Amino acid sequence: KVRQEEWREIGLGAQILTDLGVHSIRLLASRERHYVGLAGFDIVINETEIVDG
Repeated sequence: KVRQEEWREIGLGAQILTDLGVHSIRLLASRERHYVGLAGFDIVINETEIVDG
């Protein structure tokens, strides 16, 4: 995917989580990731759990 498309999807997901009242998440990922801009949606990644994928 083009990076711009990925950021659009992340923003959309962040909006959905905010609408659902989610403000703190534990991220499941295949590698360590850092997302810029989630604070603008009042979302904090408290923990990242690395899973085999």
